[in-house]
Amino acid sequence: GGGGGGGGGGGYSSSSSSQVKGALIELVKQFLSGPWKEKIISREAFKTICKKVVDKVLAEAFPGRGPYPGKKEEVSRFLTGGKRKEVKALVEGYVTKYRT
Repeated sequence: GGGGGGGGGGGYSSSSSSQVKGALIELVKQFLSGPWKEKIISREAFKTICKKVVDKVLAEAFPGRGPYPGKKEEVSRFLTGGKRKEVKALVEGYVTKYRT
């Protein structure tokens, strides 16, 4: 596992963004676990892709940096079918780009 860093700043409560971020990271990791197990991407690439995809999805979904869904139900509603497809496509694109 390993911890996550802090970060923050930016006016409002960033706590809700970290929930969305956390959920997104988990999703990205699921999509990356295949290529990772097959040694298609390195550990560094795994981390880079994770960060890039999460940042990109959040920036596009919340251009004004919020308001982020705060409740668990809202977060899971945010990550429904269409958004999952989008995340998967992004991950696949980055995997192709960063493959070893």
